[in-house]
Amino acid sequence: MKTVKMTVMLGLVLSIVGLARGGEIVVVDDEWGGGGIISCELSIPDGGQWAKSWVVSTAPPGARVTGVSYWVVLSDPWDVLGVVFDCSDYEIGFSSADRGGTSNYFLVWDNEGDATCHAVSLSNSTNVFNGQPVNQTWYFRVKDTFANGKYACFKQLKLNIQYDGAPDSLCCFTLPYEGSVSEPGEAFRVNNTYSGTGRSYGGYFQAAGAEGRGVYGRCTSTVADVNSYGGFFYAAGPKGRGVFGQSAGDQQGIGVKGWASNAADVQNFGGHFSATGMQGIGVYGWAENTGNVQNYGGFFQADGSRGVGVYAVGGPSGYAGQFGGNIKISGSGNGIIFPDGTKQTTAGGGGSAGGFPRPNYDSGWIQLVPGGTKLLVHNLGGNVDNYFVDMQVRDDPPADCVGIHNGNIGGEEPGHLGAGYNSLTDRHIYVWRGLNDTDFYGANSIRIRIWVYE
Repeated sequence: MKTVKMTVMLGLVLSIVGLARGGEIVVVDDEWGGGGIISCELSIPDGGQWAKSWVVSTAPPGARVTGVSYWVVLSDPWDVLGVVFDCSDYEIGFSSADRGGTSNYFLVWDNEGDATCHAVSLSNSTNVFNGQPVNQTWYFRVKDTFANGKYACFKQLKLNIQYDGAPDSLCCFTLPYEGSVSEPGEAFRVNNTYSGTGRSYGGYFQAAGAEGRGVYGRCTSTVADVNSYGGFFYAAGPKGRGVFGQSAGDQQGIGVKGWASNAADVQNFGGHFSATGMQGIGVYGWAENTGNVQNYGGFFQADGSRGVGVYAVGGPSGYAGQFGGNIKISGSGNGIIFPDGTKQTTAGGGGSAGGFPRPNYDSGWIQLVPGGTKLLVHNLGGNVDNYFVDMQVRDDPPADCVGIHNGNIGGEEPGHLGAGYNSLTDRHIYVWRGLNDTDFYGANSIRIRIWVYE
């Protein structure tokens, strides 16, 4: 038996009595056959994926993850040394219900490695799930992100979850000071009756550790059409602050982070704030970190098909948003959607007022020898039917040196003169130079630019 005693600054004493336990759960340990031309018992479809989920419920109640180790092996269909496949085709990842399920995988292999290899063998551990409950749904996926007529075989999968000790029982809440009461529907209530001029706290919580959480609030109510809160904070007084979030991190400070992980087709908000009064401010974010790192006055994220990171409405004479600095829109295909439904993803001009818009991708000048090819990765995403592709070629010294030109683009004769491109996808494009392209108007260098207009 182990007794843990925590003393809170105002005199609240919690005695937690129980038997601490720790352990490991093997979620899955499967191996599929190998050797021989028909050994591919479990294949990854070309351009498709293999995914599965497991419900873990055998860990002690309240057990939290302290580490996850995994072992994953993919190989060529024949499992023969020397036979290769496109190992850079694949994304391999794990997720959990608490992490966002199938909408937020932790990738352990993300189109990595050489263009071809004999096998992908991963054996490692991660702390990205630390602090989450062990008893939940866990997910695994292998995705072939590029359909090229080739596929791989799944050979081995093993997933182990380590967890901290969870006490057998909790008991003995002691609230010894005057003004503290327990009422029906409340696990406990702390009422600090101090009336002096110094700081006082209804509760003061501190957590050390790599992913410490000073306060973790979770509401499990499933009653429809009622508001439920993981945390509810209220402050009276002329300068009351319901929530005060401060981060002193020197790597990435976030005073308050809101995350709505509901993936259903309903509105969900990373943050929802309301302020009444003559000068009400729904959200006031201030990041004091002056180091050369990213820090946020507010960070909001909403997953799901209709997730809204920030929802703001302005009054008749006010503004939905007012910014005293630059606004940056990131991510391919993102932009501004207007009330008539039109979407603008690029500014009206480029580097100067009225100029031509800059391309979404510019390869720069790529030198190729006669007969050479090269794969250019742009990762623009979206629909390639909405791409505008421009190709330039250049005759470099010591050739005839006619400079930049468009002679023989696409090839005068297939594979002989000129240069061209093919196999355009939402991730990459191939460029080539003809085998006999050494004469006048040669294509010593090639440049590809792509604009995405929707």
